[in-house]
Amino acid sequence: MRNWKTTLLGALAAVATAIQTQAMVGNLGDWRLWILPALLAGWGAVQKDHNVTGN
Repeated sequence: MRNWKTTLLGALAAVATAIQTQAMVGNLGDWRLWILPALLAGWGAVQKDHNVTGN
């Protein structure tokens, strides 16, 4: 995986957001609470690391 750093950061941001939501709401059963963590993980997966060239 060429962009593993940004994918990892996106996954960590998603986990941190889910934990924060769990602490505030107390329940992650509602699908709408997973929108932001999923977007953060997806954003990290599609970004390119600064030191990777090409596609």
